[in-house]
Amino acid sequence: MTNEQLEKKISDAFAGAVPDVFDDIMEDIRKEAGSGGENTSPKKKKKSRNLIKIITAIAIAAAVILTIVGVSASRAGSVLAATVSLDVNPGIEISVNKKHKVLSVIPTTDDARDVIGDMDFTGTNLDVTVNALVGAMLSKGYLSDISNSILISVDSPDSREAVNLQNQLLGEVNALLENDDYKAAILSQTISDDAGLRALAQEYGITVGKAQLINDIISKTGRYKFEDLVALSINELNLLEKSSPEKLTSIGVASDKAYIGNDKAKEIAAADSKVSINDMADLKVEMEYENSIMIYEVDFRRGDTKYEYDINALTGTIVKTEKETNKTGQDNNGGQSGSQSSGQSQSGSAGQSSGGSGSSGSSGSANNNNSSQSSNKPAIQPATQAQTQAPKATTKAQTKSATQPATQKATTKAANNSSGGSKSRIGEAKAKSIAFGHAGVSGGQVRDFDIELDGNVYEIDFKAGKYEYDYEIDAYSGKVISVDKEYDD
Repeated sequence: MTNEQLEKKISDAFAGAVPDVFDDIMEDIRKEAGSGGENTSPKKKKKSRNLIKIITAIAIAAAVILTIVGVSASRAGSVLAATVSLDVNPGIEISVNKKHKVLSVIPTTDDARDVIGDMDFTGTNLDVTVNALVGAMLSKGYLSDISNSILISVDSPDSREAVNLQNQLLGEVNALLENDDYKAAILSQTISDDAGLRALAQEYGITVGKAQLINDIISKTGRYKFEDLVALSINELNLLEKSSPEKLTSIGVASDKAYIGNDKAKEIAAADSKVSINDMADLKVEMEYENSIMIYEVDFRRGDTKYEYDINALTGTIVKTEKETNKTGQDNNGGQSGSQSSGQSQSGSAGQSSGGSGSSGSSGSANNNNSSQSSNKPAIQPATQAQTQAPKATTKAQTKSATQPATQKATTKAANNSSGGSKSRIGEAKAKSIAFGHAGVSGGQVRDFDIELDGNVYEIDFKAGKYEYDYEIDAYSGKVISVDKEYDD
């Protein structure tokens, strides 16, 4: 590749990102190439903008890779010592030898191929390769303020070497992403020697690191299936992560900027229950994943009544509610009477009830008191199970399904159709841009695209990489009403 071709490649890759520093970048590239790949340029003064510093460093690293590959590749040993994987939604596996020279870089998704482009990393140092790939993820929008989580996994038969390499890469990536305006969430781990884990990774076309993270979440929560979580990004998995296992190190907090947020979820539950947030005892808000959507699970108590809400994290729609009242008193024999409970479930816009049902009952068992129910209460069942399963005891809240997926969409559409008013629609082009931006994909990655206007809702379907996306977007406000992301077989 000639110098002219190299300059054009870097110019095209970073056009519009940092146009004011392109000349400086190219000057550094020429110095790197002229020194045979060794960095002999003096240390630069700190830039006023950290983001420029990051992108500049990445551009230089990428250029060095492209210019010195012919020299370095011949010197690299061929014996595998460790495999490092980087996961955001693109998943990339990097094989290195004992000297941490790159043997191969393997993409697991189409998005990962987009990140790698036509750069050849063979024979380069691992830290340079990681910096270049992380920088490409930033510049292409896979890492952003609404999806800020990255997973670093190290797989090596030498456990001590694996831990040392994990800590080294964690520090380097953290320093690279450290910025006043951008707060990254970095997860790092070493990989267990598990043949079943490797088989799952191969079956679903993901890295072993992501497969291990999914297994950890399933093990701790006991409420998911592996195939349910495969399509989620690392940021979404990080939001579901409740506590870090021994081998997982975490820096920063996963971004929830794509969602309504904990505070809004509490406000919605308060408005519907008529209980002020200040009066909510034992209040707990957690992110969960049910029926292919991210939800906020809001639990609280007021007096003898317990409330549980499932709220769509994207739209604020109430997916399901459960209300349980427990009252105790003395019976005629001086013993404790049982508890009374009622449950209901509903679907619709925040703060609105769309029917639902309630039930009440009593039991004479002294063991069915409030504390025993609280400690043994099972997780909320999916909507379809809640419709068909009879309650095991009258002290359990008897719930019915909030909605089937089709019913939920119809209810949401009706709520949005009534608010269209006389405003102008955003148009198909804008709706398409919103969907692509939310999914973190570019037009060049998309295939089988389809868009239709149904009432006041744009229905958008497309495929990108190994996933199929189904969006519903308000035709007037541009708000994402619902999104369904599934693994495309």
